[in-house]
Amino acid sequence: EVAPELLRDKMRKRASGNSAFRAGRHIDALRHYSEALEIATPPGTRDPLSILDAGCDAKLHANRSAVMLALGRAEAALMDANKAVCRALF
Repeated sequence: EVAPELLRDKMRKRASGNSAFRAGRHIDALRHYSEALEIATPPGTRDPLSILDAGCDAKLHANRSAVMLALGRAEAALMDANKAVCRALF
C-alpha cells in the first residue's frame, strides 16, 4: 500500500505532467509521469499483475503513452497503452 504522503506526491507529479503536456513541454511531462509511476511501483517490482504494482494506474500509463506518441516514440507509446488497458481491467 502506498503511504498517504507518497500518494499526494504521486498526484502532484501527475498534475505537473498534465500541465506540461498541455503546454507542449513533452519531455517535462514524460519526466513527471515517469516519476509518478516510480512512486507507485516499489523498486524491483515490474510484474504488471503484481499486487505490489497496483499503484501504476491506468491514467498515468495512458498519459505517458500520449507523451510518447507526441515524441514520435510509437513503440513505447503502445507499451504504455497496453499497460493502461491492463490496469483498467484489474
